Amino acid sequence: MMKPPPRAALLLALLAACSHADQPPPDTQQQALRQLAAASYAAPGATRQECLGRYVFSVRDQLIWPLHASNGLVFKVGDGPPGHDYADYAIPDGEGTDTTLQDNVITELWLARIKLEVIHDPGKAAFLSAVNHVEGDKRRIVKYMTQAIAELTAEQTSNTDPTLVNYYQRELDNARRRLATADTDYSFPLDTPDSLGYQNAAYVYRQPYLYKFTYGRSWDDLTPEERGWQIDGLRDMARRLQPRAPYQIPTTPGICVPYGLIADNGELAYTATADLRYADAPGVVYRIDTGVLPKGDGGDDGNTPLTDSLRMATLSPSDTRDPGAYQPLQHIGPRSAMLGPRPASQGGTVGALTPWRYWDSKNYLDGSPHSKRVVAQRKARGTFEVYRLYTGTGGVPGSQALPWLSVELKTLHQDQVPHENNDETEPRRALKVDPSPFAHSLPRLEEILRSIRLRPTWPALPEIQALQQGYGEGQPPAGFYGGQPPAQQ
Repeated sequence: MMKPPPRAALLLALLAACSHADQPPPDTQQQALRQLAAASYAAPGATRQECLGRYVFSVRDQLIWPLHASNGLVFKVGDGPPGHDYADYAIPDGEGTDTTLQDNVITELWLARIKLEVIHDPGKAAFLSAVNHVEGDKRRIVKYMTQAIAELTAEQTSNTDPTLVNYYQRELDNARRRLATADTDYSFPLDTPDSLGYQNAAYVYRQPYLYKFTYGRSWDDLTPEERGWQIDGLRDMARRLQPRAPYQIPTTPGICVPYGLIADNGELAYTATADLRYADAPGVVYRIDTGVLPKGDGGDDGNTPLTDSLRMATLSPSDTRDPGAYQPLQHIGPRSAMLGPRPASQGGTVGALTPWRYWDSKNYLDGSPHSKRVVAQRKARGTFEVYRLYTGTGGVPGSQALPWLSVELKTLHQDQVPHENNDETEPRRALKVDPSPFAHSLPRLEEILRSIRLRPTWPALPEIQALQQGYGEGQPPAGFYGGQPPAQQ
């Protein structure tokens, strides 16, 4: 058998070791918790902070959470593994308005099988629209079912084919059932001001945001008992919600989401993914991914940091295979790194991209005024750097304090988002600039990697209390995170 070259041998060895290195051995888990608690409960620095899941980190300058194209933040919530349901999102442009950025950024939170959407709604318009929709939905059902019954009756009467007659009879029975229940009031109180519960959704308005909780299962598919459980779950989630301002870090237990906290006793399972950007560099994404592994599960999604760092160290960050357009500049790792006090694996690639040399530019070299404009616009952008750098550590099954955790730095450039009207001579919908150089983004990434740690709470997580070292006892020290509690409902 031919001996593999040195680099290949190293990569094979890393792959063989990844199943053992992704989690701390049992005899070091308590040591890892002690180190984590010591870093967590140290006084925070002077820089602004943000939080996601159960972790907190420092950020520089103005941070942007990804906005949905409907002008809201979208979270996936459930007890299954986190999906990657890419949708249209938006980022503020230079004038502060929202413009669409498609299929590139995600924010997801899974918690108790409920999806949470946080909609920017300073004028309460989205909330009032939801309230009006509940009443309007009843009127629409009555109108459409009445019309359907008349049409189905006419079709059934005009046909003699037994198969068609039976088909129309089944459809008539369904339409009559829908009509009979159209006036049923499926709304329910949430016991909190400015709120509405309806079927499988709950709306809570806290200016300037509307928080919408939704169960994934269709209301029509549920038994009366299951509907009762679903309503109880939505009410519970509405009670747990505590809105918070940007950069406001709660000191009470719970799951951090952008502009909110889902309060708990430190035992709710969760997974969360968020693509963060800075206002002055919207083409650079800092993706934070974290979640609690179920007990007894050592191989769930997000728990393979060595494999992921290896993949990032060997794959191109560019979306083109044209060797004339992309040139690799630097391979990083795979190597050891740190996520706050936690050991991690790191790997990535930096390259140079020349957009006018894209393969599809050849389609515009026909000499027409349109093709000349397209090529000229791409040449004016010059050559810029594209890169991906992953840093991750595995989770301990069942541990809230030691979940899987990763931070991935990646770039988006103008050709990854659509033009207005799909016309390449028209302005971009979102990204109007290409990514910042790697040297500009790396210090911001290093700030997150250096500062990220378990968010200290009073009381502490049960795992931290079990250390019996006094963490989280009593009240937070005066001035901790500015001494500001979460915004109250």
